[in-house]
Amino acid sequence: MITLLGSIGASSASSATNVHITPTEVTATGFNSASGGYYWCTGTFLNYNPVTKRWGELEWNPKGTAEGEWTMRDDDMDFSINGRCKGLGWQHNVFLVRTSWT
Repeated sequence: MITLLGSIGASSASSATNVHITPTEVTATGFNSASGGYYWCTGTFLNYNPVTKRWGELEWNPKGTAEGEWTMRDDDMDFSINGRCKGLGWQHNVFLVRTSWT
């Protein structure tokens, strides 16, 4: 089950659950594949773009990836469930600002 707060897009193709979005914080539970294997985790992050310095830009999985991802509406950067940028940002240590991780 996916729970959404606010007006955002979400894909039913995603395996994530517990998706919550507010203007200041986002949470999702899903598969993390960016750390050498797949495992379930829950990440809560500030709803903040560390590159453009804008708040409220994250949406959940608008591209319909199987494991799900956070995408910034203002610059289309994608982040895995662990908050790491999935594009060139990983080379520059671009991460979402984490507030909780389990």
